[in-house]
Amino acid sequence: MRIETTRTLPHAPFEVYAFLTDPALLTTWVKGLRSHAPLPGPARGVGARFRQELELQGGAFPFDGLVLEDEPGRRFAYRLEHEEAALSNRFDLADLGGATELRIVSEAELRSLRLRFVKGLVERFLREQMEANLERLNAALGAAR
Repeated sequence: MRIETTRTLPHAPFEVYAFLTDPALLTTWVKGLRSHAPLPGPARGVGARFRQELELQGGAFPFDGLVLEDEPGRRFAYRLEHEEAALSNRFDLADLGGATELRIVSEAELRSLRLRFVKGLVERFLREQMEANLERLNAALGAAR
């Protein structure tokens, strides 16, 4: 399944990029993110690996992540892997002269029969999470000024 959205944020691209990529800032806007820790290998950039623990629907789920694209101020993409699902997120940032047009493309691969059975509910949940996280991102950016 694929989910896309575009939002204009009243913040410069490098500010938005920092909130998308800095582990210390992620918990200020990613709902349910309990932890984000680097794994062995490069600490930043393409090929960097990390583990996130997300609280989803009352349970804690570990995801292993891999940075796929990293162009500071322009693009950031990563993939999260779990035995039941994989999720890829790509963030494209366009400079609007002090503001940023942020385009997000998320693609989910539902591996377990349980998740595939409730695919419509999963898609609705992911859309709601994306919208809520965008609101939280904008608020966190505003609070950082």
